[in-house]
Amino acid sequence: MAPSLTLPPVLDAQFVDVLGAPVAVRRRGAGAPLLYLHGAGLTGKWLQVHEALAGGADVIAPEHPGCGETPPQDWLREVGDLVVHYDDLRRALGLHDRFDLVGYSLGGWIASEFAAMFPDRIRSLTLIAPIGLTMPQPRLLRRVTCPALVIEGGADRFVPAETVRRYASLLPRARLHVIEGASHLLVLEQPDAVADAILSFIRDLS
Repeated sequence: MAPSLTLPPVLDAQFVDVLGAPVAVRRRGAGAPLLYLHGAGLTGKWLQVHEALAGGADVIAPEHPGCGETPPQDWLREVGDLVVHYDDLRRALGLHDRFDLVGYSLGGWIASEFAAMFPDRIRSLTLIAPIGLTMPQPRLLRRVTCPALVIEGGADRFVPAETVRRYASLLPRARLHVIEGASHLLVLEQPDAVADAILSFIRDLS
């Protein structure tokens, strides 16, 4: 008999008003708040990686403007606009103490810039197969003061290993974790391994 497949619960989005812009947010779990920023896709659902993380954290998963159920905004021009937007969302959610920030792919790029611009807001930073980092000397990353975890998919053919490892080398307090055999879709392929690495990293900070 084939093993049964455990699916994450269906979790409807709640809408948070952020300076007049409605933002779709899914939230579940108990513990310290963890803000999870998604990649260019994988929206509209509560994924297994979210559910696995919710076993050890209060997971808050918003959708970027123009993605999923969050409507587009005409002010959005660049990643820096999203950084400011997520600080406004933080305020709207009442996250006044430092929180854990996780970003996957595009969300990793956004998360890294958020941590650089608002280092006092972040308790820890996790980047999962982050894109970006096109400048020869990204000066912003040296501003990140919190511990950081950079997760690489060992078989990722979308983001070069050099890019992921460069994040790890430039962040002042980072460590690299490789999930062997995982592609760029590691949050779908190996959600429990990704979540275990993140939760173990966060527990070590306590």
